[in-house]
Amino acid sequence: MNSVRRARIKDAIEQIYAANAAIRRIADDETEAYKNLPDSIEHSAYADNSRAAVAALMEACDDLVKAVKALNRVT
Repeated sequence: MNSVRRARIKDAIEQIYAANAAIRRIADDETEAYKNLPDSIEHSAYADNSRAAVAALMEACDDLVKAVKALNRVT
């Protein structure tokens, strides 16, 4: 792989890191919102959706980390 393509991959890795950080902030915000739910809706569909959203966001972060590891093997 030539240096131009390696540089493009490094740029992509930086963008993935930025996306990962943004998604983690969203997951943190959603986790905090879930923790602050009133007891009356703690076991509601809304709460279930909130927990599922956090799980999906964290899974996305894990997948982004895997993507960076794969890209690092190329450079």
